[in-house]
Amino acid sequence: MKRIVPNSASEKRIFILSGIAALLLLVIDQATKLWVVRSFELNERVDLIPGLFSFTYVRNYGAAW
Repeated sequence: MKRIVPNSASEKRIFILSGIAALLLLVIDQATKLWVVRSFELNERVDLIPGLFSFTYVRNYGAAW
């Protein structure tokens, strides 16, 4: 397997920004999950943008991988 190593300064910048973006998305994902678990009743739905975007608290006890 070939190792990916950025060579130029612009490649390093893109590499770092991609890592920051991935970390930011992970933090946002975990924060919204924590907010829903702490604030919602089971099966409760909240429309953030009516007709376009909403959160619904459901539980999935099955395995996913």
